[in-house]
Amino acid sequence: MKLILHKGNTGVFPRYIPILIFLFFLHCEDVKIEWKIEYEPAGPGIYIINDLDGFENFFTVGMYEKKNQNPVGIIAKYNPQGKLKWFKLFEDRNFRMSEGQRILVTKENFLHNEEMAYLLVSGFDTSNKHYLRLVKYDSLGNTQWGKFVRESTSEISGAIIKDYSDNIWIGSWNRNSASSDTIFINKYSSSGTSILAKKCPLKNFHVDNLKFATTKSNELIAGGVCKVCHDFFFILFDSLGELNRLVKYESPSVESSLSDLKIDNQGDIYLTGIGWQEKSGNDWITIVYDKSGHLLWSQTYDGEKHGNDVPRAMIIDESLSVYITGCTETDSGVNSILTVKYDRYGDLIWSRKFSGDNNMSIEPHFFEADFFCLKKEDLLDFLYIIGLMNNKIYLLKYDRYGNLIQRGRYNLRALENTLQAQIGPLIAFQSKDANRSRTYLLKFGRFQLLGISRWD
Repeated sequence: MKLILHKGNTGVFPRYIPILIFLFFLHCEDVKIEWKIEYEPAGPGIYIINDLDGFENFFTVGMYEKKNQNPVGIIAKYNPQGKLKWFKLFEDRNFRMSEGQRILVTKENFLHNEEMAYLLVSGFDTSNKHYLRLVKYDSLGNTQWGKFVRESTSEISGAIIKDYSDNIWIGSWNRNSASSDTIFINKYSSSGTSILAKKCPLKNFHVDNLKFATTKSNELIAGGVCKVCHDFFFILFDSLGELNRLVKYESPSVESSLSDLKIDNQGDIYLTGIGWQEKSGNDWITIVYDKSGHLLWSQTYDGEKHGNDVPRAMIIDESLSVYITGCTETDSGVNSILTVKYDRYGDLIWSRKFSGDNNMSIEPHFFEADFFCLKKEDLLDFLYIIGLMNNKIYLLKYDRYGNLIQRGRYNLRALENTLQAQIGPLIAFQSKDANRSRTYLLKFGRFQLLGISRWD
């Protein structure tokens, strides 16, 4: 959009300057980047980035496969300008393969405010026995300690969470039979001391892609979908790792996947995911429980003409309003980005749809919020959505009232792209062309669209 300023009646024109500036930014097509690098800290090869975390500096974890060699887990640290500081490969002569699953970066040593990285790495050995390990690195890449978390005869999936006492929780799960799984809980101090190791067999329960969170009372919440009864559920473990309660949400819908799990400052538990009904197909289902396990409210969102609707992520503000973003499908099979807001009682306040160009599908991948502190309270300012449409990354900014404040896009060269991980303005993505697959790190610049202070 081109703005043309005419000389003349300068007493009237200034009134329209804010409107014109708003329209200019709303229609701004291109997002500037600070830098973009091909991700190959250990040299040429195939890379997968599974997770990102950090503060001023940032850390990546994933897998590196060199030609004619077994894949190994990798952790790397970069400075804010995208310069590689160090990397480490998780190599073990007994491992056939290893992979960095998750990373948690904390600031410790109060006087020095040093960044510490906790790496959750999985792998299997020559006898096909699977392992899960936790490794702590200091800011220089030195190994502080490593802990064997557990082993299994089948693949292990896990999550890493820090509680309000700075302890590190590891939640993992395994399938025992066709209908029963076991959840494993491990807890460590920052010095590496094992505080607890518990297992929770789930009879007639088969779970997948569990989500974990901690409360201010240092309890652990695990949420997911029971694949046997097709209901959402959550489990509350106390600070000693003992099962306190298991709550199932029984409804006429067939729940298939939990998209997100959150806990507010009061200890209330929020779950959102996919539920299917014959008349409406896949819908968004959002449920909220208090910390005692009582259902506070539930809502089902069915989009246009009963298309497939898939929630992705959820944010809760200081008033306990809930914001959810995801996909909604038209009758022609085209996906748009849908964002909704519920108040603290579950009433729908607004819904907003953002469609791709030329009737093409666009899907959200990441959802964040900008909070500012006022009188020791964090207040939500703006919502940020990062989506992908073919070879274009879209960035959307909404205010809390559902107004689309700004939008921008960044064009990628390859036609086939996958967004892998994100933190603040940093995105890891993989591009494929006819010759090879490449992994990149891209950092957006100080564009007004990205207002999160940590993004700068």
